[in-house]
Amino acid sequence: MPSSLETKDPTLAVVIERLSRLSDDFAEHRRETKQEMSQHRKESMKEIEGLREEIQSIGSGIGAVNTLVNKARGGWFVIIAVGGLLTWGLGILDKVFKAFPYTH
Repeated sequence: MPSSLETKDPTLAVVIERLSRLSDDFAEHRRETKQEMSQHRKESMKEIEGLREEIQSIGSGIGAVNTLVNKARGGWFVIIAVGGLLTWGLGILDKVFKAFPYTH
């Protein structure tokens, strides 16, 4: 960076040159940092999107279970009836097995 300050003092010229290099280094570092942050932001957004999809799928699963539970509430009588039939059937099987005991 050419300096608009013309000086015959060698120390001041060195200081100006060093400040110029530091300024350039800082600008380059800032660009790199912005690029890194942008990349990090993109990666974070991808990860967040993946988590959002997982949460939505879990929510869909919960919704399906909720629907089944709501349907089952109306169907408790069916569950009780099936349970009664199973009990009755097992009672009959028990009588059959007692009538024809298993022998070795």
